[in-house]
Amino acid sequence: MSVCIGLTPDARMGAPGGNLPRQGAVNPWMKKSQKDFRGFLRGARAEAARDFAAGDARKVVAISTARGPATFLGPGGGIVAGAARVNRNNLSGAKHFAPGGITSFKVVNAEAADTLAFWSGLQRARMRVPGKPGTIPMTLRVTEVFRREGREWKLIHRHADPLARPSKPGR
Repeated sequence: MSVCIGLTPDARMGAPGGNLPRQGAVNPWMKKSQKDFRGFLRGARAEAARDFAAGDARKVVAISTARGPATFLGPGGGIVAGAARVNRNNLSGAKHFAPGGITSFKVVNAEAADTLAFWSGLQRARMRVPGKPGTIPMTLRVTEVFRREGREWKLIHRHADPLARPSKPGR
């Protein structure tokens, strides 16, 4: 299984023409937060996604807040609110998947300040479902928001829904 998080050239954090002010305009603390957040996305967040795609939500729960407000707007619709409920939802949701699934993120936009960070883009996966042969392709539009708790980024909001083809004008 592999997880890769690719920052496209026009959407890299701090890239000229990207989603943040030019390098010289970013204060030093924001620059450090952006670097920390980028490392988090490529490390702990990617590992958590990989394990979730294989049916194990423990790392997603570990990077998620255990206190205060939290929300999950999942691909099936509905809203789950409250940190404990969101974490229980993640634990039960991972059971729908089996080892052998793969996932990756395409980060379109990302930004971090001292206590808040977000990324938005696509999550592509080939999921295995217990008891069924083969894999199921899935592409989700995703927005995740993180809050710094101590020295760690903690997931406080995830919105993920299936990528739909844009409708043609006049239809």
